[in-house]
Formats: sequence, structure tokens, C-alpha cells
Amino acid sequence: MYKLEFSKQSKKFIEKQDQTTKKRIRNILLSLAENPYSHSDTIKLTGYVNVYRVRIGKYRILYKIIDDRLIVYVDGIDSRGQVYKRK
Repeated sequence: MYKLEFSKQSKKFIEKQDQTTKKRIRNILLSLAENPYSHSDTIKLTGYVNVYRVRIGKYRILYKIIDDRLIVYVDGIDSRGQVYKRK
């Protein structure tokens, strides 16, 4: 099982969401902690090392996998148009 770590922006984004969205995000994050490579909507971003994204409706979660320490670092969560501008 991987450990989840969050950027400051990711934590703020989750805190601001309604309960339904928080629950959806939480479920995806828990499945990523179990196996970050096998989620059905996971896509590796080109041009980056170990950076992946998963889609939740109109939102995207960008995360890095640090295999040697078993960490999934959630780098950003935002709407589709905004999350990639932060990278």
C-alpha cells in the first residue's frame, strides 16, 4: 500500500469542495493508494517523469509516484483547464 502525500494546493482544493465531490475524490485517492498504476482512468503525462493524471468528471488529479519510498504525491487537483497551467 502506498502512502498519500498532498501539496498545499491539493489540500485547499479538497477542503473547499462539497461533500459529494469530496467523497468522489477520496474514493479515487484510496484506490490510488492501493495501486497507483492500475486505475482505469490513469494516463501517464508525456514530458514528465512519473507524473500521472486521473479524471473525476470535470476535475483532474495530477500525481507523482515515488516507488522507492512507496509514496503517491498528489501534486494538483483542479478543473481540466486550470490543473495543467500549474505544471
